[in-house]
Amino acid sequence: MSRFDSAEHLYDWQRSGRFPRIHDDIYNLIRSEVSPADGPVLDLGSSTGLLARRLHRAQFVVHAVEADATAIDAGRTAGTYGPNMPVRHWMLTPGQMPEFGEFLRENGVTVVVARRVLPELDNAGVTPELLGATLAKAGVRHTFLEGRAPRQGSRHRLSSVNDEIAGFDERWQATTFDGKHRVYLTLKE
Repeated sequence: MSRFDSAEHLYDWQRSGRFPRIHDDIYNLIRSEVSPADGPVLDLGSSTGLLARRLHRAQFVVHAVEADATAIDAGRTAGTYGPNMPVRHWMLTPGQMPEFGEFLRENGVTVVVARRVLPELDNAGVTPELLGATLAKAGVRHTFLEGRAPRQGSRHRLSSVNDEIAGFDERWQATTFDGKHRVYLTLKE
């Protein structure tokens, strides 16, 4: 069960109620830095919704955005997404960033979790610079990034969380590193 979107993760959660260990580190980083009182969370690139559901269980107000309709359907079928855990099917592009910023403002989102999604966004033209600027303008104050696990021979320009941070908007600063590919960013005051 090495893939992040493995159906086995959903099956195991349905059967046991336990969330997959693959989210433990990012979840623990989020919980160590922010609380539900810090405001609503957006799980950007939420896949099947297991991390979003885990944050919701911890009393966060959570919104989810996912580009893969199949992953959303799997999450809805499994019960991670539902009436109290909304998900929006959205393939973000540069032209949609004003609408995305408005979505964040309308929902009062102040915390964003982007787990292993920045390379895919970058491929669609939503660079870390553009994403970081949009988040800052929309009122987001806390961003959690989990980059891809470091691999030798990776050819993507965002092959590590350090590449993602380097490209993130200048209004953000890395506050806490957790391991080789997780970081908590805060908006510079």
